[in-house]
Amino acid sequence: MAGDDPRHFFFYGTLQSEQSGEAARLVLPKLKRVGVGSIAGRLFGIRAPHLTYPALILEGATGQRAHGVCFEMGPDFTSAALRFLDAYEEYYPD
Repeated sequence: MAGDDPRHFFFYGTLQSEQSGEAARLVLPKLKRVGVGSIAGRLFGIRAPHLTYPALILEGATGQRAHGVCFEMGPDFTSAALRFLDAYEEYYPD
């Protein structure tokens, strides 16, 4: 699986399991679980008023690995699902 393949996702935090919350319950059924994986990186928590969100830093993570789950787009995965994920992750590409 190529790292720049737009059909694949690597989830290391709250989107790993449908028990994690509403966003995961909406998106995961549209994806096919490929398996577990890891990436060179360092995990840390971002504190919000009532929650702590996991975040991943790739730079400067010598010897550290973040573990998660790899998914592939299923036939029901749409551009609307991708926009939902982008909004959930607060990712707004130019």
